[in-house]
Amino acid sequence: MKPDRCTFCRGKISEGKAEFLGKVGQKVLVIKGIPAYVCEDCGEAYYTPEVSGIIDGIRKDFSESKLLLRPIAAGELSFDEYASADDGRDDGRTDPECEEFMEKQYKKLEERKKFVPFENLDVGYRKKHQGRSN
Repeated sequence: MKPDRCTFCRGKISEGKAEFLGKVGQKVLVIKGIPAYVCEDCGEAYYTPEVSGIIDGIRKDFSESKLLLRPIAAGELSFDEYASADDGRDDGRTDPECEEFMEKQYKKLEERKKFVPFENLDVGYRKKHQGRSN
């Protein structure tokens, strides 16, 4: 059954494709192109029971190493490490230690030539993903 409105932002829901990102044990799994009902405003995805069952099956097979997957580049950051550099202001990015840390991270990513700064992404993508943490 298709949801009427998004439960988070009350936006309009339409059929589309979604991406699942989840942690299985100590590994990260990304599933692309999942049929879903997607909020046009915030990008929240809703799956049918059938699709949820398939996702569960993929996660199970993944945890049992039964799938042949393409490796992906990923970054890992400790929240505590980043937050400890905060100087107590609302915007921790103004702290010189945070700025220096983040500058180093951006340089590493730019060196790999796979990094696209958030502000350079198309407006639709930014609107859907700004402020989200899936």
